[in-house]
Amino acid sequence: MSAQPVTGSLGARCILVVDGEIEIRFSLAQHLRSAGFTVFEAYSSDEALTLLGAMPFDAVIADFQTPGAMNGLALADLARSTFPHILTVIVSGVDLSHELERTQTAFFQKPYEGAAIVDLVIKTLVANDN
Repeated sequence: MSAQPVTGSLGARCILVVDGEIEIRFSLAQHLRSAGFTVFEAYSSDEALTLLGAMPFDAVIADFQTPGAMNGLALADLARSTFPHILTVIVSGVDLSHELERTQTAFFQKPYEGAAIVDLVIKTLVANDN
């Protein structure tokens, strides 16, 4: 399964991928770039905070156990409180779906299909445009 390339205004959307595991971060970033998104990568929540302060993002996808001063969920909460429109996604090797049920944050358990995250991002951003 592969996501369809993004067309129109979605191609200008910026996504931030935060994961301390370079292979996982790179793979997801490549899936998103192949779909037409502009993607920035961060190793830690500290790097992510710097990027979030420098430019607007349409989505943040973060590993729950990302290195840095805060975990991925705290980063997602902060991003959403600063930019209410932002899509937040948490990924983790541990099933956190129960803990995230009542939040506005989507969850994918590792290992995940990059195309599934791309599809969620596209569907959510299209819905927000309407």
